[in-house]
Amino acid sequence: ADLTAQGEYSLSPVTRELVSNLTEPMLIRGYFSERTHPLLAPLIPTLRDLMREYEIASNGNVKVEILDPRDNEDIEAEANEVYGIQPTPFQVSDRYEESVVSSYFDVLIRYGDQSVILGYQDLVEITQSADGVETRIKTLEYTLTSYIKKVVFGFQSVDAVLQALDNPVHLTLYFTPDTLPASLEGAEQVISEAARQIETESNGKFTFTVINPDDPNSPVTRQTLT
Repeated sequence: ADLTAQGEYSLSPVTRELVSNLTEPMLIRGYFSERTHPLLAPLIPTLRDLMREYEIASNGNVKVEILDPRDNEDIEAEANEVYGIQPTPFQVSDRYEESVVSSYFDVLIRYGDQSVILGYQDLVEITQSADGVETRIKTLEYTLTSYIKKVVFGFQSVDAVLQALDNPVHLTLYFTPDTLPASLEGAEQVISEAARQIETESNGKFTFTVINPDDPNSPVTRQTLT
């Protein structure tokens, strides 16, 4: 991306076309701690502004969120448990003391069932010079757009998958309601509703059946399944 005279990013036509033609909603979420390494803190506004440019160029296809997981336990738990994002310990020193601060400097890109995480190593270039350590943002648009392409081309909607099939798919749910554990109560209804909806919209490319092997009239028994 190029910087305009006003200091804002001007995304390339390739990037603009990519995000404006998405067929599913995309989430780009920045996890940035307010308390972080002093060399990283000045870089956060630059990242935030570029992410906003993706949102603007997408015509509503991209949603951008900037969060500090330290402010909300639920957000931090989701980052840790769902996406495997953990805070990074950074050593901070001044003339009086040295300490370690654990902070977030990560970007999540989620599209359909695909997601990628960019850590500070993917976003920041660190160099050592005679004057000390220097940090700067890597080629931002190239990095973000590359990862966006990765999730976009790694995801296909159900409709696209079914229409590409030469032969129909048949899904069978074998379900014994009388012996189902309490923890699975309602599971058959959820599965059936989702499968029926796909069946209705598949133009014959997907069919669905529920069979209870314990039903005396069932064409399939437990022994048959075994």
